[in-house]
Amino acid sequence: MIFLRACQNDVRKRYQSARELSSDLMLLQSGKSLRRVRALEQRMAAARTVALAAVLLVAAVAVANHLLQQRRLQRVEQEKALEAAAKRRAEGLFREQTQHLVDLHLATGDRFERDGDFFGALLWFSKALGEDPPDAERLSILRQRVESLRQRCPRMLLFFTHEQGITSAAFSADGERVLTVADPGVAQVWTALNDEPVVVRLDHPGAVRTARFSPTGRQVLTVSDGSGARI
Repeated sequence: MIFLRACQNDVRKRYQSARELSSDLMLLQSGKSLRRVRALEQRMAAARTVALAAVLLVAAVAVANHLLQQRRLQRVEQEKALEAAAKRRAEGLFREQTQHLVDLHLATGDRFERDGDFFGALLWFSKALGEDPPDAERLSILRQRVESLRQRCPRMLLFFTHEQGITSAAFSADGERVLTVADPGVAQVWTALNDEPVVVRLDHPGAVRTARFSPTGRQVLTVSDGSGARI
């Protein structure tokens, strides 16, 4: 076998050095099978090749997994950035709409204030305050205006209620009684000193069109549909 390799026609298959030839001769002299040694070397070389291929495969899988994870992270970051941008746009639009609504309420309140209707102005300024203006400085100014209007409004001394809505009200000449008319066809006299009725309520078969105190305030005239005038 040594002779055949040394005489190969292909120079690349021959021994490349005297040391390599000497190594095979010494191996043969020691009584070992050169063929078995060569087969073992080939198997070891094949095993090293397989191991190297496995290492390269594992490395390739690891690199691919790393790249995949990086791509997923980039996609997640992009989605988060898009969500944050959409949230900022929505918040900006909400602030603009809120500010526009506050401006409308303030303009209406200003008009009522110019007309001397402080209660009406207070209502619209309170609505503007309830919208929670995003500008802290404007919010502070608005609170001051609401407080100023509240102090300028007449103090409410009495509060009258009916089961149905009140359609009209009138004071007696001395200001001590109040005559209210409510649907359907109910007239009632109240004392201006408290919210208690001073007479039994007057029921009418139809809607009360007119209700007035007499000059002395001791009698009441009502005109209703279906029953005419009553005193």
